[in-house]
Amino acid sequence: TLTRIMAAISLILGVALLSSILFPSLWLLLLGEKYYHLESEVPLAVLAPSLFVLGAVVSTATMSLGNTSKQYYVAIAGLAAQLLYILSLEERFDLHNALMINIAINSVVLITHAVLLVRAYRLHTWQPAPLPREGE
Repeated sequence: TLTRIMAAISLILGVALLSSILFPSLWLLLLGEKYYHLESEVPLAVLAPSLFVLGAVVSTATMSLGNTSKQYYVAIAGLAAQLLYILSLEERFDLHNALMINIAINSVVLITHAVLLVRAYRLHTWQPAPLPREGE
């Protein structure tokens, strides 16, 4: 069930991202003509929250397995990504850079949540080896 939910959410977000790449002007209609010049930024503006949603879904999946330890890694990874991106900037901080830092943070957080999910799944499904019976 969890796999199906994650697949459905990923499909919906994938369609939204694909539509933002193929038809950015339709997305800008929602904002109004004042923003028509931002057509190249639309896919980034859709990708950033999509990564956040995926990270939240993976985090929820991890918690549903009853494992909430090591969550501090998510904060450390997110802060490290933010710091590294800001330090790498050589130009002014504009909308493109704001979206890119958001994508960087959400990507690192998503990856960290995915690693914690794999860990939680392994802990959840691990069974100790049966003890040998006397005489065996």
